[in-house]
Amino acid sequence: MLWLICGIIIGFTWHWLLTWSRAKGIRISWLVWFLLIFTCVAGLSGIQNFFALMEEYEERAAWMVIPVYSIQVLIPAALAGLLLWRSARRARG
Repeated sequence: MLWLICGIIIGFTWHWLLTWSRAKGIRISWLVWFLLIFTCVAGLSGIQNFFALMEEYEERAAWMVIPVYSIQVLIPAALAGLLLWRSARRARG
């Protein structure tokens, strides 16, 4: 059920991003797409590792995985957000 909910959220997010960028006239570069896909894969991998470690009763290791994957998710997401913001600002004027 967790993966179904994650898939639905990711699907709606991608659809919103495509609709929003076309409505605003923003071209999303391949680098932004790559960073967003990497962010999704790293985030889903972190979620899977966290729940797998919790299921194996390795609570300490599970909580230690959170900061590692958080850094892997936050840095590319921030970079992609910054590039999208620059593209949106350039498209406005």
